[in-house]
Amino acid sequence: MDEPDGEGSGGGVQSVEIGLRILDVLSGLAGPQGLSPLARACGLQRAKAHRYLVSLERAGFVEREPVTGRYLLGRKSLQVGLSALAAVDIVRFGSEALPGLVEDIGEAAFLAVWAERGPTILRWEESGHPVTVNVRVGSTMPLLTSATGRVFAAFLPRAVTAGMIADELGRPTARRAGLADMAAVDRLLAGTRAGGLGRVVGDMLNGVEALCAPIFGHDGRLAGSLTALGISGAFDSSPAGPVAAGLKAAAAALSARLGHS
Repeated sequence: MDEPDGEGSGGGVQSVEIGLRILDVLSGLAGPQGLSPLARACGLQRAKAHRYLVSLERAGFVEREPVTGRYLLGRKSLQVGLSALAAVDIVRFGSEALPGLVEDIGEAAFLAVWAERGPTILRWEESGHPVTVNVRVGSTMPLLTSATGRVFAAFLPRAVTAGMIADELGRPTARRAGLADMAAVDRLLAGTRAGGLGRVVGDMLNGVEALCAPIFGHDGRLAGSLTALGISGAFDSSPAGPVAAGLKAAAAALSARLGHS
């Protein structure tokens, strides 16, 4: 299964190909990985995988958890991924729309799109009263307990989201949000589709409320989302309130720019 370093077939550089294979495998695995299982998944001997991981870590493409020593993608890998996604029109249009949306509703907001691991924040715009949360650009949002995730779970095909929904359904956070089984999830997502908004009131983070509106592409499929969030008591998360109205209007305008009728 292992391969020597050096030139690959067709004039390629085999060591580069192996390094990229490790990043590709790591990106497709759930969570940080130990050296041995990662080496097996890459088809490499443990010692050889370690050499490559050391180099990738030095370059910032891989990081290690301080306590467990397990490997995960690093900031450089995130930068490459975000740069690729930045070429998509929704990122450009959404980035242009965010400052106006924040000024209109007076709340922090962000743009998210579907990436390999789920709904991922690509742009973030603070308001005059920033919200202290542990999510920022590059963060992946849960499907069942975040307003953003609920929009993606509601409007993407179930075949795309089924695995993630099943995984999250067994977590304590889902049960605390009143989602004990698939019937509860189906009711939640049906309401999200009917109202055109994802909404959470402390389901993901205590004291934080959020609303999310879907953005559709020219083909009618979900292209991304806009989310506004704020502190409970100061943020109007009512589906009929001004924040919801501003969010829906901005999402509709973006959908129109993407060719959605």
